[in-house]
Amino acid sequence: MDRCVGRVLAALEASGHDKDTLVLFTTDHGPAFPGMKATLHDGGTGVALMIRLPADGGTAAEGFLTCDALVSQIDIFPTICELIGTPLPHKMQGLSLLPLLRGEQGELHSHLYTETTFHAASEPARAVRSRRYKLIRHYTDSEFRLPVNVDDSAVKDLFHKNGYFSEKVSREELFDLVLDPLERCNRLNDPRYSSVYQELKTALDEWMETTKDPLLGGPIDAPAGVRLNSSSSYSPDSGEFA
Repeated sequence: MDRCVGRVLAALEASGHDKDTLVLFTTDHGPAFPGMKATLHDGGTGVALMIRLPADGGTAAEGFLTCDALVSQIDIFPTICELIGTPLPHKMQGLSLLPLLRGEQGELHSHLYTETTFHAASEPARAVRSRRYKLIRHYTDSEFRLPVNVDDSAVKDLFHKNGYFSEKVSREELFDLVLDPLERCNRLNDPRYSSVYQELKTALDEWMETTKDPLLGGPIDAPAGVRLNSSSSYSPDSGEFA
């Protein structure tokens, strides 16, 4: 990967276009392991994001800048629009990253929202994340994680053998991402986190209402022409469909 990115940057420099080119490096979702891809844990939603502004843009803070602000890939398009001086075509949830890149401010969003509905089978969930805390709300009928929504691998088989898919999952999960960065300890019933829960619950409820989330009306049907795996299947390649 380093070599490939280096070749692109070297070609830009050789052509002189490093001075007028915005470079974006980002990635897809987390690895296809239990608790990662197709889940709303940070291991499934966190992605890399590195940005190099045009050399003559005059917008970047001097030197390299590492920023821990909450940002999302929905912020990329507004960033490009502001950089090239093009108004946004309509109201968007994303915000330009340029104030962060210029070092003008340290935060952009107070909360980020993530969602999943289908992978191989229906397993809807919604989540809200602040700088320190995360609330995940599950809407599936199952009390357990669905193995069919975890891509087949030796890691999946190992987790299955040791009871991972037999552990009950709470309808709501509240995590302290500073003390518990791997999101293993549900703080939902801990009275010390009651105010945190109320804050995130209100934020998630309001977001779902604002975005007219179809889950508010009940289960979401698969799009026309789409076949979903049976929720009781172990493998997405089983050929068993709902």
